[in-house]
Amino acid sequence: MKEFIRKKWFLKVIAILGAIVLWLYVANVGYRTDNIDEDIPLELHNIPFGYSVAKDIDAVKLKVRAPAATWENLSPDSFSAYLDLKGLEAGSYNLEVKVTSEESDVQIVEKIPKRVNVRLEETLTETLPINGEVTGSPGENFKAFTPELSVTEATVIGPQSRVAGIDKLVARVNLNGETEEIDLNAEVIALDVNGEEISDLEIDPGVVEARVSFEKETSEGSVEIDIQITGTPKDGYVEDGVTVSPEAVSVEGRADDLTNLSYIQTEPVDITGADSNVVKNVGLVVPSGITVSVSEVTVTVKIRETESTKNFDIDIRGENLGQDLNLVTLEPNKAVISAKGSPDALNSINYTAFGLKIDLTGKKAGTYDIPLSPSMVSTPDGVTVESINPGAVRVVIEKKK
Repeated sequence: MKEFIRKKWFLKVIAILGAIVLWLYVANVGYRTDNIDEDIPLELHNIPFGYSVAKDIDAVKLKVRAPAATWENLSPDSFSAYLDLKGLEAGSYNLEVKVTSEESDVQIVEKIPKRVNVRLEETLTETLPINGEVTGSPGENFKAFTPELSVTEATVIGPQSRVAGIDKLVARVNLNGETEEIDLNAEVIALDVNGEEISDLEIDPGVVEARVSFEKETSEGSVEIDIQITGTPKDGYVEDGVTVSPEAVSVEGRADDLTNLSYIQTEPVDITGADSNVVKNVGLVVPSGITVSVSEVTVTVKIRETESTKNFDIDIRGENLGQDLNLVTLEPNKAVISAKGSPDALNSINYTAFGLKIDLTGKKAGTYDIPLSPSMVSTPDGVTVESINPGAVRVVIEKKK
């Protein structure tokens, strides 16, 4: 009997679940749940007199459920999304977004966002100048003048913080290759100091007539200087680099001419027989139809003696050894260096002009293999060490007895 009852209850549960599934299926047949394609503008209802609202967003997204036949008639205009400010005082609030539909068989499934942060502030009114601006680009080789506006001032009404944050009002005209005078309507918008548009404002007039005039102009640019060097220095001397001041010049001319202009050449700078730096002011070779910002530039050609190398045997010494220690072995105690410099510099010195000292600071009694490098060698002016042999020395240190 107990087994029969258990089985009977199991069958009842199965029947209930089946009924629920069947009800869900029947309830949803012919219905569609989906997002509304466009955002719904967020309206403000019951704003207290003398106040304005600053809010985070201006529209909401909706997901709704409705009969398939009703979907054919749905559009953003079928809905009203709003915030109700009835009875509120100045301050910040997080208000629920309320949505209504003109279709009675539409169910709101989801609204994004559900709530919106708003700030209720005293209304501020100001009259500000309108600045005409152009964006985009006029036709090639033309420039656009600042738009002339039919109205030069507008009244701005809105939340105190929004109005106070206005840097300027602008009426923008977007250009797309125009070359002749145009007249059109331009929307007036408010911008903050970062150039971002400020919302939640009423601007009167919101649209003004704008006239933009154009003028044919030459193009401008900047190109590098190409230095022309002629001749060779005196025997035993070589060129060691060239600089020019300024390194580039501003140029002006037809756009087509400037497109193919990558540099301006100097007049030749002759360094024949030079044994020291050559500094000259020289003119520029300017192509026809081009004007440049300067008539001449300063060219500096560095001249130095030809370098050679010479080997020297130099002494190796230890230094900074502790007072209670003896340097027993420094092997080898000489090194061969390859020095580089001008012939005159190398021939005027001997091995005593160089120094190679091994820093023994902190070394205790023991045996050490210490690497050698050219940077460890002190040299006279104008001479560098290219290499050193051997690459290391052995140092033996003992305690004094």
